[in-house]
Amino acid sequence: MITERPFLNIERLFELQEQVAFYNTNKFLDRYLFIKDCLELIINRYVDTDKIDKTNKKEESLLVHSFLNNALSSLIVSTKLLCYGVPGDSLACLRVCWEALVCIEYMVEFDAYKQIQERVFKEKKAPNYIWCAKQLKKKDKIDRLKHWGYFSETGSHLLIERLKLGHFHLDGKKLPRMGQSILSEVEAFNFSNQLILIAMYMVNVFYDFYSKNVRDALPEEFYKQVEDLKNRYQNFVSQGKFWKPENDI
Repeated sequence: MITERPFLNIERLFELQEQVAFYNTNKFLDRYLFIKDCLELIINRYVDTDKIDKTNKKEESLLVHSFLNNALSSLIVSTKLLCYGVPGDSLACLRVCWEALVCIEYMVEFDAYKQIQERVFKEKKAPNYIWCAKQLKKKDKIDRLKHWGYFSETGSHLLIERLKLGHFHLDGKKLPRMGQSILSEVEAFNFSNQLILIAMYMVNVFYDFYSKNVRDALPEEFYKQVEDLKNRYQNFVSQGKFWKPENDI
């Protein structure tokens, strides 16, 4: 006997996303609150443009903010997608965020603003973020490409790692993730840790640009908040609440 499946409209799926988001978020609430604070610090940043103009860093600042805004948007969406219970899509957005942040870090570390600016705006090409990451590794021996590879294989490319994330298990059944699902405890822990890593990375590269070039363009309260976030980040590591890769960013 063939039974008809109930018709599921897209509006119902949107409703399910919001319902499941509350449930999933509570599984990694302490990490979610950390990510939220990182995001809100960058979203609500205040920059004194007059002080930037006086130091002839206007073009560099605009370039950094252009990359930062793209990274910020991708991280916001990535966070929301994990709350919805679709970690594969969350990681795909996180890769875009990672690429932008690596470019910012490279520009700040090697004063390579004109190099990146010419490639993007004159040559109309994407920055060579893989090359940038390799140069940064020479600086501190940290392999940023390991993270890019993980985001690519598990988020962006249709490899077995990504295909596995297309399903979840509930009450002994294997179900497709159609824009939402209930995360397991392990999934909530592992994937929210990736968000923590990139959220802290985003704060750090923004902090580094201004502390190195125009420190007084940002209020002192900003720097205090960054130090607080760094301490909280280390607490996650020391308390065993955060999986720390051997080669961390």
